Amino acid sequence: MTVEIRHLRYFLAIAEELNFSRAAEKLRMAQPPLSQQIKQLENELGVQLIERETRPVRLTEAGKFFREQSQTLVSRFDELVQQMQKMGRGETGTLAIAFVASATFEVLPIVLREFQKCFPDVQLDLFEMNTSEQKVALLERRINLGFVRPDLKDESIVVEKLFEESIVLAVPSGHKYSDRQSINIADIAKDPLICFPRLPEPSFGSFILGVCRAHGFEPIVVQHAGELQTALSLVAGGMGIALLPNSIRKIEREGVVYLPLNEPVPKTTLSVAFRKDDASPTLKSFLEILRPVFRADNTLH
Repeated sequence: MTVEIRHLRYFLAIAEELNFSRAAEKLRMAQPPLSQQIKQLENELGVQLIERETRPVRLTEAGKFFREQSQTLVSRFDELVQQMQKMGRGETGTLAIAFVASATFEVLPIVLREFQKCFPDVQLDLFEMNTSEQKVALLERRINLGFVRPDLKDESIVVEKLFEESIVLAVPSGHKYSDRQSINIADIAKDPLICFPRLPEPSFGSFILGVCRAHGFEPIVVQHAGELQTALSLVAGGMGIALLPNSIRKIEREGVVYLPLNEPVPKTTLSVAFRKDDASPTLKSFLEILRPVFRADNTLH
């Protein structure tokens, strides 16, 4: 016989009731099998736990010690079961999330706030990475999910479009375009442009270069910025102008004016990416929170 958790529960029921009949009723089993199980437990341990000759029955000194230890073991086992069940439902555990900087303007704060409200026991590890870095991190299993712009392509990665947003032009205050209500993108062909690194791809910099070329010109790139905030600082400092996602308007930067582009307005997509084979319950829970945030037409609620 091997001592199992159920044997500890049997013994604890008797230790609480000090009566085999009441303990059996509490356990919803017949008394003879209960008595047999306790006898087998004592034989396995090599010590008497219960004095049966008295009414009510009494615990031996060994029985009292065994009761204390059993209560601890059963309690810890029950906690373990509950914890594992929570993990199975995606209610606890760790989720590693990467994001491009522009996701922090609208999407990430909304989703993180809602997720933490619903799943407060899940630990979120957050990393700011560009899209190409996220692709590598996903393939190396260092992250579970990434917010990417532009989309990445890999057979082992699922990419779900979250929403599209227009590109806007950021210019310094007092710039020759700053008083306009809107602007044609072709109008900036001769203006110094602050762009983003093209390599490694996929990259937002490559996307911007593609937009300019689609409108018939090769941009005059005077400075590369690794981050959107850096680009804004360079614009504010008069170093040039920049094409940025519309969500950048959330940042009211002194010395910067945002101008909408005339039709056809180029659009950039923010997507979520995760591995096809990632069966993490916490990832499933996060996606269940994330997806309803966006309407069917892929715009933010």
